[in-house]
Amino acid sequence: MKRILSILTAVLLLCTSCSGTQTTEEKPSLDSLASTENVRGAQMEIAYSNSWAGKLVANADFGSILPAGDRLLLSGIKTPDAGNGNYHLYDMKSDALTEPFHFTEKYADEADQVNVNAVVPSGEGFALVYYYATLSENVWQKQPFVEYYDADWNYLSERELTLTSGDTSISSVVPTESGYCILESGASGGAYYFVDKDWNRIDDQQHETNGGKLFTGADGSIYLAEENSISRIDPVSGDTESLKIDGLPEQWRGVCSGHGDVLFGVYDSEAFYAVYADMTAEVIADWAASDIVGECLVDVILTTDGRLCVSCTGDGGGIYLLTQRTEEEMQNMVLITLASVQNNNAISAAVTNFNRQSKTCRIVMRDYEDYYDNNAAPGHLFDKSIEMFEKDLLSGNVPDIICTASLPWENYVDKGLFEDLYAWMEADEDFHKEDYVMSFFDAMADEGKLYLFGNNFYLSTIVGRTDMTGDAQGLTIADYNRIAQSVPVGMLFTASPTKSYLFDIFGTGIVNGCIDTENAECRLDSPEMIELLEFCNTFSEDASIFSEEERNICLNAEYFFSPGDFHECIVDDFGGADISFIGYPTADGSGSGARFTCNCEMAMYSQSAHKAEIWEFFQYLLSEEIQDSALQDSSSLYLPVRRSSLQKQINAAIEGSDGTITQAEMDTFLSIIDSTTNSSYFNYTISNIVSEETQMFFAGEQTVQQAVDNMQSRVSIYLAEHS
Repeated sequence: MKRILSILTAVLLLCTSCSGTQTTEEKPSLDSLASTENVRGAQMEIAYSNSWAGKLVANADFGSILPAGDRLLLSGIKTPDAGNGNYHLYDMKSDALTEPFHFTEKYADEADQVNVNAVVPSGEGFALVYYYATLSENVWQKQPFVEYYDADWNYLSERELTLTSGDTSISSVVPTESGYCILESGASGGAYYFVDKDWNRIDDQQHETNGGKLFTGADGSIYLAEENSISRIDPVSGDTESLKIDGLPEQWRGVCSGHGDVLFGVYDSEAFYAVYADMTAEVIADWAASDIVGECLVDVILTTDGRLCVSCTGDGGGIYLLTQRTEEEMQNMVLITLASVQNNNAISAAVTNFNRQSKTCRIVMRDYEDYYDNNAAPGHLFDKSIEMFEKDLLSGNVPDIICTASLPWENYVDKGLFEDLYAWMEADEDFHKEDYVMSFFDAMADEGKLYLFGNNFYLSTIVGRTDMTGDAQGLTIADYNRIAQSVPVGMLFTASPTKSYLFDIFGTGIVNGCIDTENAECRLDSPEMIELLEFCNTFSEDASIFSEEERNICLNAEYFFSPGDFHECIVDDFGGADISFIGYPTADGSGSGARFTCNCEMAMYSQSAHKAEIWEFFQYLLSEEIQDSALQDSSSLYLPVRRSSLQKQINAAIEGSDGTITQAEMDTFLSIIDSTTNSSYFNYTISNIVSEETQMFFAGEQTVQQAVDNMQSRVSIYLAEHS
């Protein structure tokens, strides 16, 4: 793999001076690799406070949480016999979850639903307000009910409610001294009103709102949250008093009732804020530090004993009970920093799950995507993110783990920033190469050393009709030009035969072949580059000429995220014609042309004081638990790098296909994977330069010679500045 030299000095040069070469043939041990004796590089300092430890209460998706004394009423819990949507009581003292709630017996049809809106005190027990909904002629018919329970949650009685009208329905209920305050919401807004303890309207007053939520404070007052504002409701007149609270963000996601010193709680995707009686707020829980993916929050409540109960969706979702960590716990934790300029949800979820199960170390994420510039020109959206990341590197603020997406990581390799992971694989007695798709790791290696780590991938290659392309691999642009000239009338050269598309699929290998980063030289004005641009320019830029139903194509770039994708390519994408996996073109016509693309490549900082803990995280990402997760998550893309997990995917695809996916197809799939020697490579700056000049040529704003001359000049300057 070619690499680009770096202009970075300071801490990078320090790392070069610290890094040594292996002077003995003896196999290193994990202890020797993890030694911090010669560590001199500075570490990234990130505050790690307001941390809470989470316990999984139940697996759930889009679950809701309703407080009920010392218990919680939970919804959305996944059970083997009833799927999603069940309601269970969770006893926080005994840590026990009940069987599904008895009112689910009301279901007359699987399509019927019960939606609980509130649990409120009633006498010595509780009243539970819910809707029983039936689907009739594609229209939901909803009837509100209230059920009564004693203090031990034994069922007493029930009754229908006749409060709602029009297009609104009960969304929240809170107790008052004389009864309840009810908020109804609908598509056009909402309104709240008061009822007595028998659910009869006290008067005809109805107070309009924009929807929102009613909740109670620790002082017993009624509050209304709507559109990032909070008001106190007078229980007599129903009038509202808008509150000004210092310390809250301008925008937040939700609110909950308070207890003790906390009047009520407010949360956004970053943190949970305690609001006090003096109308000040402070962060008491940082979601990232508490192993919660804030963007995936569904519901949050503050429990009567001062804990937090949160519901999350997505990867790592569920209902969790959080307890604040003590200073002593945090002092004994090893903190590992992970930095990225491009947010990756899969890595965020993996870090969250790793932190939940690790008792000795925690990974703290530093996301430079905060500097993402949405107003920047295409291709320059991450310029500021990269600039700020490298500024931190130069100041000695170096993370333990670096996600390399969009970064010029070759620069950091040359200065000794990255650890060779082959050495860790060799030293780890529990790592067996035969257990993994080593062709994936080998494709990412650079001059015999593995600086990048990944745990999943997809495979891409060019596939052609054998009668049009033949079955030879390692084709050049000249070969593809000849094929294009022979395409008969009524057949498309590719599925989307536009200039830009063809340059995207054909250009990467050619461009990389024209750059000699070892000597800081390039030949982007070469005949091969001119030939590529002129070939692509013979096509139209009008993508509308392709019909989605059209499958009469000569060749196409295919992307395999699953065994099923490979099967569909064989049986569907070319109308049943015999096909060959001919690969992307290269400048010299060598190799198979197939490529691996990793979901998120990471590197271990060579001067980290926590290499053993980083390797523990990498081991976790390679574990069966993580590698098999794609089988349970239908939304998961990418293929696992663990062979047993990949084989499970293949077996599941064969078994679920009713005989249409054959073992012979899957053997070919595995053969292509094992014979692939290239990985996708992306240099942010060089790619932008090439793209800008190419588009100007396609638009007729410059000649092909001007385009390649400009590429040659600009990339040469870039390489010279970074040599």
